[in-house]
Parts: sequence; C-alpha cells; structure tokens
Amino acid sequence: MLAISTTGLPPQLLAALKHAASFHNPEFYRKQNQRLATFNTRRLVCCFNASDPDWLGLPRAPGRRGRQLIATAGGTLTIANDLPQPPPITARFTGKLGLAHSRW
Repeated sequence: MLAISTTGLPPQLLAALKHAASFHNPEFYRKQNQRLATFNTRRLVCCFNASDPDWLGLPRAPGRRGRQLIATAGGTLTIANDLPQPPPITARFTGKLGLAHSRW
C-alpha cells in the first residue's frame, strides 16, 4: 500500500485519489438488472484505507494515476520504501535435467 499524508491535502484531491482507488461492483449491477434486492451490496468497491485521519492508504496500482492527480493539483509525490532489503543469497543447482517420461 502507498501511504499518503492527508495533512494539507485539498478535499478535492483527497476525493479524486479515493475515486481512483475504487471501481464499480458488477454484483450490484447484476442484482439491480435482475430486480433483486441490493440492500447489502455496495455500488462501489473501495480499495483504499481511510481509517487513520492523517493518512490515506492506496493500493500500489493507481500510483501512476495518483501521481498525475497530485501533479495536476500542483504537488509532488515522493515514494519512500522503508522495507528491509534481504541480503543476497548464493545458491547452486546440483540436480540433473532430463526429459520427463510421460504416459500420454
């Protein structure tokens, strides 16, 4: 997830970022077309996390769209990766490659 600080973010940009991380729920429209109850079926599937009022969590997929939205609003997006980098491993293959016998 991308964590975007909401401090000083205009409400229009915040709404646009949330919209970029949402999509229409096909199940809702299927039920609606069949005239079934849509009571407990959401119209939109939201893929963002807004549980913390100071941060907005977005999936990595709309990163490019998010960058465009922020640039249009006059801001910049800096991505910091604080995940630990695992040390490289050395491995050597000691098996034997050959054709597998098949009954088919």
